[in-house]
Amino acid sequence: MKAKILLAAVLLLLIVFFQAAYVVDETEQVIITQFGKPVGSPITDPGIGVKIPLIQKITYFPKNLLEWDGDPDEIPTNDKKYIWVDTFARWKIVDPLLFFSDREQYRASPEPTERNNKFCGPRFHRGLSTDRARTAHKPGICR
Repeated sequence: MKAKILLAAVLLLLIVFFQAAYVVDETEQVIITQFGKPVGSPITDPGIGVKIPLIQKITYFPKNLLEWDGDPDEIPTNDKKYIWVDTFARWKIVDPLLFFSDREQYRASPEPTERNNKFCGPRFHRGLSTDRARTAHKPGICR
């Protein structure tokens, strides 16, 4: 009888441990959310961490360079001529908390590429058609 109770206790402790522990890879950064709100600062160092099981959730973000390739489109120039523009972006998540909060506003789209096309595509095209010289080769955030 004691052996069964001990086995059940060890099994329960293992389940709680595996629910509480998480691993951060060297190519990832992590935000811990509690009931959907970020708790604490982002974790960018690799290693093993502990969270409160069933209350806190881990959200992983990549540290490496990411790519987005927009759909080719025709846009008008100031001379009323149409040119084909194929937009692309290379970006990196520097502030995971800001990215997590901005991500909520366009999360409704089912496909990540479709989300990026909806969110970044019009901003690139608007920037090109209004002032090409000012926006060329300058890094920024799609807003």
